Amino acid sequence: MKRFLSTLCALLVAIGFAGCEQNDYIYDFINPSVCFFVTDAETGANLCDPSVAGNVLEWNVTATTDDGKTFGLVEDDPYTRALPSYPLKLRLTQHSTFGNIEGWHVSFGEWDPTKDYRNKKFAIDWGDGTQTEVEFNLYVRKLKKGEVDIDSSIWVDGEDHGSGYYDGWIINIKK
Repeated sequence: MKRFLSTLCALLVAIGFAGCEQNDYIYDFINPSVCFFVTDAETGANLCDPSVAGNVLEWNVTATTDDGKTFGLVEDDPYTRALPSYPLKLRLTQHSTFGNIEGWHVSFGEWDPTKDYRNKKFAIDWGDGTQTEVEFNLYVRKLKKGEVDIDSSIWVDGEDHGSGYYDGWIINIKK
């Protein structure tokens, strides 16, 4: 019996070490959202703030993806955030400070860069007859041995808006 247990333990250890190679790389990517900060052109008030009269919650704001799915605006719930039925939602949310993202804003996404989005499109209908059209790339580029880069280029209403989760993916709109 001792011989059997010793053999079994040795076999399990051998199998465990066989799966570990130096060439295995583990990456942890951020699933970014496109953030829209909407301000009143006359007063400068943040129209995403629920305490401001005439805010976006009073509009019929929707997002429509290029495959025809439409999402209505929902208030973000931090308690159920990790367990949504699907990560792709149009949310009204607030961050105290997260990179360059601060304050109330509308966000759409949580796009996964491993899904290889190329020329992905969606449109935000602000409920007042205007739309904001967004096109983006979000995919992993393999560089040298073990190195990767994320292409996160984005265009807003046909104009290049740069790249980077904390720069290009932040869109300021005046209404």
